[in-house]
Amino acid sequence: MPNVYEFVPKSEYAPVKQRICSCLSRAVEILKEKEIYVTYSFVGSFNRNGEAFITRIKGGNKGFDFDINLYVERPSKEEIWNADYLREEIYNAIDKCFSRIGYDHPEDRTSVIRIKVKDRDNSRIIHSVDFAIFQNFYNDNEIIQKYSRKISNGQYTWELRGGKNSEADDKLEWLQENIGDDGDDNFDYSYREGLTLSDNLKNEYLKLKNNNEDENKASFQLYFEAIANIFNSWQQYIENNPCDDNEDLYD
Repeated sequence: MPNVYEFVPKSEYAPVKQRICSCLSRAVEILKEKEIYVTYSFVGSFNRNGEAFITRIKGGNKGFDFDINLYVERPSKEEIWNADYLREEIYNAIDKCFSRIGYDHPEDRTSVIRIKVKDRDNSRIIHSVDFAIFQNFYNDNEIIQKYSRKISNGQYTWELRGGKNSEADDKLEWLQENIGDDGDDNFDYSYREGLTLSDNLKNEYLKLKNNNEDENKASFQLYFEAIANIFNSWQQYIENNPCDDNEDLYD
């Protein structure tokens, strides 16, 4: 039987985010004492262009997850942090701050440091957090972000990371600039009253996630597909319904 996904309500994930931020702020202070300066941001399902698309399997035992990028300031423009040293220091800071409030000791995975909170009585994960570590590199005056990655011999290196899609970004920007929400008559076209682009994206994303049969397809790829599907749907609708004083509202 295929998995069925559901969105996690804000009332459930928001308090978790607050606890994560509190612990992470302490970890940042610990690292600062070693002159390692770190900022961070929530990415992935927590921040899809400012919207939260946090899902979990209905009745599943893996809970929901957060993705956080840690951005580490270089020692200087001429120097970079050694990937092995930096990974160890960040691992230790995360372990010290999160294990004291019930998280398991971190897992040192290939691309991230992962922590989990478990309901051991019911053999399930309540939620997990993945920390990816980034540092800026310079290439002909262009700034490129690389992330810390474990390689086969147990050491670490800095590599480029995928997950960007300029075509999807352009399509989403077009939708935001040309399609109004909630029957907004300031646009030539808009969703009918009570509907928004955000609603449409969430519904389409969840539909794709629940019908996905490719285990190797990442959530961000499904999100890009949702954007493309909505963009194409609007293009077809506009082609079939030339604008006439905003009388045609998309359902």
